[in-house]
Amino acid sequence: MKRRLVDNKRIIVGSAIFVFVVLIGGWLLVQASKTSGVDEVSKSRQSSANAVEGSKTSRNKKSRGISATNTTVNKSGGSASSTLPGGSFSTQNLIWEEDFTRYGSSTPSSARWNIADSTLPIYNNEAQVYQPGQNTVRVADGALSLQALRQGNGIVSGRIDTRNKLSIGVNTRLEARIKLPIGKGTWPAFWLLSQNQPHTSAQKPTAAKWEEDRFYMWDGEIDIMEAYGTYSSMVEATLHTYDQSVEKDYKLSDPSGWHTYWMEWRSDTLILGVDATTLLTYKKDGKGPSGWPLTEDNKYYVILNLAMGGSGGGPIVSASSDRWQMDVSRIAAYKL
Repeated sequence: MKRRLVDNKRIIVGSAIFVFVVLIGGWLLVQASKTSGVDEVSKSRQSSANAVEGSKTSRNKKSRGISATNTTVNKSGGSASSTLPGGSFSTQNLIWEEDFTRYGSSTPSSARWNIADSTLPIYNNEAQVYQPGQNTVRVADGALSLQALRQGNGIVSGRIDTRNKLSIGVNTRLEARIKLPIGKGTWPAFWLLSQNQPHTSAQKPTAAKWEEDRFYMWDGEIDIMEAYGTYSSMVEATLHTYDQSVEKDYKLSDPSGWHTYWMEWRSDTLILGVDATTLLTYKKDGKGPSGWPLTEDNKYYVILNLAMGGSGGGPIVSASSDRWQMDVSRIAAYKL
């Protein structure tokens, strides 16, 4: 900053020496100010350069889906990171999440979730009827709990889905941390069905067409996790297309513990896994939607349910309380 020299006409000068001293002192102050100004500009430019470099580094990491730190804190103050086989995803990539460990309600949010009732058709000879209510679907003790229990001569259970509320598309990772029920006859699942059904709709199907075996699989079905009570430590990941079903079994070392089941869907690849283990990798085959229904125009909704018996659960063996429980602590979607 330049200093102004004081107008001598406005000052009563006592002597020429005094004027000389004032002028010399003013000149010295101007030089000191200029030197200081150069230093400040130099520091400012260096600081800006460092900020730009930091921004470049941050953007590069973000574009690769790698956060600057292993864990990023989200707006509500909790961790929203995901440890993957290939790196770390954080809130930079987070699309949405439901963290039931910090939930403020005993019921899943109606803005995101539908709770099934008895009007939902039952397939695969399953024994349960879905029923809303705190007995079957509730959030408590840091988890969403889907419960099955005997009621009268039958079994009621819980199921929720995001149909017409939230959808999953290409270039997305979806994961859920789940604790499986214990007991023969249980059939819990974390899976996806097509919300907009682009490939079946394109065929303008009749009611009879819908009854044909596998017809709905033109739009695909992704089973990120299914577990069968008949095989207490086994989980299965499956992709169903019209052409085929590709599946992979995995034996959990700790079947009664918490595990993260996940999917990564890219434009030409689907990967399904559990914890740090990749179970199934399916590549686009070039045959069209009959072999690769996972097109950019296909959107899927998320389903969490606890079925009982049927072709997957097998015979139901009564427990001491005749109550079976599937817990979910968190579910989240990330942009790849």
